[in-house]
Amino acid sequence: MPHSELGLSLNDLDPSAAAPCRLPSYEAGEALSQAYFENVHFQYPFLHEPTFRQWEENVYHNTTGSASSTELFFVNMACRMSLPQTSKANANRRGIGDSPVCIIPQQLYASALLHIDHMLAQKNLESIQALLCCALYSMRSSVGRSVWNLSGLALRQSIELGYHRNVAKLNLRTNSLKLELRKRVFWCAYQLDCASSINLGLPLSLPIAEVDTEFPLDIDDSSISQDGILGLPRQTPDEPATTTSHGLHQFRIRCIWAHIYASLYSLAASQGHGPESYQAQVSALRKELDDWMAETPPEPCRSGAPITVFASIEDYKITYNESIILLYRGQLTKGSNEQSAVLWECMTAATSICHSCKRLYIGKPINYTWSTLHVIFMAGLTILHCLWTSSTVRQAARIDSVSSTFTNCTKLLAIMAERWEGAAPYRDLFEALSSRAMAMVVEQNRDNGRVTVPAPAGNSENPNTEDLEFWASQIADFGMPDTFSDLLSGLVNDYSPSAANFQDNLWEL
Repeated sequence: MPHSELGLSLNDLDPSAAAPCRLPSYEAGEALSQAYFENVHFQYPFLHEPTFRQWEENVYHNTTGSASSTELFFVNMACRMSLPQTSKANANRRGIGDSPVCIIPQQLYASALLHIDHMLAQKNLESIQALLCCALYSMRSSVGRSVWNLSGLALRQSIELGYHRNVAKLNLRTNSLKLELRKRVFWCAYQLDCASSINLGLPLSLPIAEVDTEFPLDIDDSSISQDGILGLPRQTPDEPATTTSHGLHQFRIRCIWAHIYASLYSLAASQGHGPESYQAQVSALRKELDDWMAETPPEPCRSGAPITVFASIEDYKITYNESIILLYRGQLTKGSNEQSAVLWECMTAATSICHSCKRLYIGKPINYTWSTLHVIFMAGLTILHCLWTSSTVRQAARIDSVSSTFTNCTKLLAIMAERWEGAAPYRDLFEALSSRAMAMVVEQNRDNGRVTVPAPAGNSENPNTEDLEFWASQIADFGMPDTFSDLLSGLVNDYSPSAANFQDNLWEL
């Protein structure tokens, strides 16, 4: 399949930076690939570092002929994914060789795309690895084809090759390295597809019930070769983490997500649950989430500063709290005796997400991604809904804490909007809704004699309902789960101060 049919086009790139370039010096390239394996590889271990090092050696030191397209593609992509999406304002502060960093990232991607047709024509392990590289590029960049499209292509090609099936049952005759890599590429494709599908409110490309392949071994890359496996895999959470441990931990949480979707949100689930069986399923899945968090591997040691949030404890906290909201989101809009407890649980999780994101991103030279934007906005939206819906939650919440959380969330969205124009509607809409919510919360507490913070200053340029509807429509174009779309629609509809029963609807529930 030609790259033009996949949308992997140089037209996505800045015209001033789209020309392919030479690789950086061997020393710089080696440092970049080391950063890749100490950061990106921990969460997405679809490459094999010893094999990559041989490719790298052939690219830089081949004396018998030119390097292969496979070698050139992966070396260029590993270097690209180790560089930040630096703005032009910072172009002259950092560089590699004679080239500014703001130009090199896109040029390296352009260099890799010179070989993408060859890679995709193979329809083998390397072609899936190439698609996963492109998906990760899109995830960490403001340009490129959607992660959902690319991960879906990688997953479908994995299915076509039978990678979703149990290796032992297939009785394959191949070496240990290929057996492990086929499991790794499948689970990397599955975790990307699962996360992007659920975040966009789309069905999973492959139901978890159709998957029976094993997880990869929890073992260092250096212990796997074509000749076999050296040493024993990691067996318990108490043992030191390997180069695969964090990837496996991500595979497990996406499997839990897939089970949550299948058990609670699929069409079959919506038609087959009574109240008791639904709650029993939620309780069982909650235990799986708690067990997963308790078994989180320790943060890895790196030779340099981290370039991603992958494998950090704060990132795992975000994933855990995001999973809590996923588990309970079907109950956010349902009136029940237990709803206040569910709303408080979700608000607590969403608040934790906002504070974790502040610690990870504000003042740190780490790239934001589309998934970061999504999780921050959904956390903020969840807090707004919980406050606006439940008097119990409003009474239990500390107003200074709510104010701090809104400030953090607004600041994060504002910083992202400065770097990526597509984030502007998220910033504008949340700023308007949170400002209105805080004014009303403070006013209610004044009436109750519980003033803890001053009332927010009035804004003569408050947006009207049409502004909010416009921003909401822009956000909807990116996609979101139905539950959050309903929450957003409800908040926007309730925003208009001209609605006669607005105050009653909001506070007298």
